[in-house]
Amino acid sequence: MVQYCDRELVEFLQEEIVAERKTLQPNLPAHLGDFTVTVKDAEITLSRSFHDEKISITLNVNHTVDTDDEAAVELNQDQTEGSLKSRPGFEVDIAQGAKTLSFTCSYMTAGGEVQAGEQEAAEDVFGINELTVYEGEWSEATYCVSGDILDGMRKKPVLINARLPLACINARPLLPV
Repeated sequence: MVQYCDRELVEFLQEEIVAERKTLQPNLPAHLGDFTVTVKDAEITLSRSFHDEKISITLNVNHTVDTDDEAAVELNQDQTEGSLKSRPGFEVDIAQGAKTLSFTCSYMTAGGEVQAGEQEAAEDVFGINELTVYEGEWSEATYCVSGDILDGMRKKPVLINARLPLACINARPLLPV
């Protein structure tokens, strides 16, 4: 009995390893647009300089992979592979000298607000969870503003469509000189 269970477990794990190798993505590129890509384990950093500012986007992909809801339903019905998507929270830091403007962002769930034909665009919408401006190094004492109150007229967090060109954040220096 023990040998039969061990053999089944070994066969199952071998099948899983083969399936994982099939879906394995090649290494990340060294550059993405004007950004330099740095990978250290599960942490990915995109960085670039613009005028006298240093812009960095940092994200950690641990525990961020989820199946697409529709693909998960199909997976249960057809027992085929589903589509996996990673939507990690991320930090955007814009530093000029010792001053840093920092945004903490996360992808938003569409809820019931998605109109017909807008599903694909809604998948790339993220919100600003927190904003902070500090000098030197960030510490627990640094004041942070919740993204919920950045736009006082609306009751929703500030939403940004990720399909906007990266040049939008490069239109002008964001920190006062």
